[in-house]
Amino acid sequence: MKTYLFVYSIGPVQSFIAAARKTEDFWSSSYLLSYLNEKTIRAALESKQHNVKLLSPAVTIEQLDEQMGGGSADVAALPNRFLLRLDANQDLDVISFAKQLEQRTIVTFQELATDAINKVFGTLNEHQYIKRLADKQLSEFVEIFWAFEEWTNKVENASYNNIRLTVEKRLASVKNNRIFTIQAQNALVCTVCGSREALNTGDISDSTIVQKNVVKDKDARIKDNERLCAVCLTKRLARGIFKERFEKEKQLFQPFPSVFDFATQSNPYYAIIMMDGDDMGKWISGIDNKILSGFKNIDEAYHEEISRRLTVFSGQSVPNIVKQSKGRLVYAGGDDVLAFVPLDELLSMIQSLREVFSSENGLDMKATASMGVVIAHKKEPLQRVLTTVRELEGKAKAYKNNVQQKDAVAFGLISKSGQIRRAIVPWYLDEKKQLSVIEIMIRLREVLGETLSSTFLYHFYDAFSPIMPQGEKADLAQEIIDLEFRRLISRASKNLNQNELNSLTEDLLKIYSISLTFVGFLHLLEIIRFMSGKIARKEEDQ
Repeated sequence: MKTYLFVYSIGPVQSFIAAARKTEDFWSSSYLLSYLNEKTIRAALESKQHNVKLLSPAVTIEQLDEQMGGGSADVAALPNRFLLRLDANQDLDVISFAKQLEQRTIVTFQELATDAINKVFGTLNEHQYIKRLADKQLSEFVEIFWAFEEWTNKVENASYNNIRLTVEKRLASVKNNRIFTIQAQNALVCTVCGSREALNTGDISDSTIVQKNVVKDKDARIKDNERLCAVCLTKRLARGIFKERFEKEKQLFQPFPSVFDFATQSNPYYAIIMMDGDDMGKWISGIDNKILSGFKNIDEAYHEEISRRLTVFSGQSVPNIVKQSKGRLVYAGGDDVLAFVPLDELLSMIQSLREVFSSENGLDMKATASMGVVIAHKKEPLQRVLTTVRELEGKAKAYKNNVQQKDAVAFGLISKSGQIRRAIVPWYLDEKKQLSVIEIMIRLREVLGETLSSTFLYHFYDAFSPIMPQGEKADLAQEIIDLEFRRLISRASKNLNQNELNSLTEDLLKIYSISLTFVGFLHLLEIIRFMSGKIARKEEDQ
């Protein structure tokens, strides 16, 4: 009997999640991928002849049962991939094992899709064209990749990591050599994904087939102007299907709030955050001094501990923080977090997420994370908001100053007019990570709204823009910048005593010192001022 390492991945991820017109589509995309992985993991662990041990994510069947039977069953808590160890007589047995998992993944998705389509079209007996079209779309949609490598030497501690790296490289090679298919379209395309043909009867003039047949069910949520393919129809009806499957858990699978629910009449703005752990590949491989405290060797036990910590972070810490902040979690898989949050809870929530990630309930005290944050008007197209927050997370990952790389948060404000302001700052001012930039922003949020006049930012820009070439920071002596800050703040302040004036000036200078550009500094102040005004209006309504 031989031992193998085996990795399995389900996709597509980015395009599947990004194809969303509603927050409901957004949630269902993430949840469906997590659900497919959960069912596939179960199939792997139930394989008695292969002595399977799941390494990542670090969950057992009992833990899966507890999660799916508990209060967090409607949260996407699993990533789209897993790594395991198994025993087999030969490579062909591993291939057979992989094919069985493939079948479980595909059948699970097809069952969900069949339920969704039957809700709309009945049993499809009279709509054979629709059934054939749906089957074709579903079979072409799911992307499954896997790779394995024999573990020939389990004695040496370094052997495990070498084998794991080989498996990961093979998986990457398989993904790079994927087969692309051209999807023929004989009718109007789906209004959600825009890539597949909307379900129809074969009559190109009939573009409302879904609406004509849709059951009068509040869970359908299909508008009159929408045309859906089989995949997007499954996403749209997923919550209703899961609600029926988990009928004993009455509180679960309630409708996902729309962006209008996160906003108010006086404050039509909400926030969405996307967080990702930094250098996770290095942490997993234990390179560049990124190794868990208490470990020296990168072996199987080390990898299991990383997975366990990330499971605790995403399965317990993140849901609690988001819930306490009155937000709504879209997914939390390992080091990845995506959530909606009201504007007044935004800064405190992201600070808590960052702190916990570097705690005993996170990955490690030395671990860092980067985040994209977008504040958007409730009428802003959701797809643009999602694209922007993903872009900002990437910019936070690319952040670099004189003392650090990454470990940053990128803010974006999309106004009702569509104009966007961007600013990137590190989480902390010092290397010991004791001086929080977010805490300074919270203080400034109060001051900019109540203490300084509304013209402060305009006067500030007029004073500094002539000496800031193309929005960059001028090479001026710190004393000059300090004096000008104090002069402008003193003119714009309302009844500030000397101590308060000094404190405000110091906070602004600290923010200025870590801003990469003058424009970025101004944009950050505008974003803080904007939040202050919107939160104040909300409080007046209460």
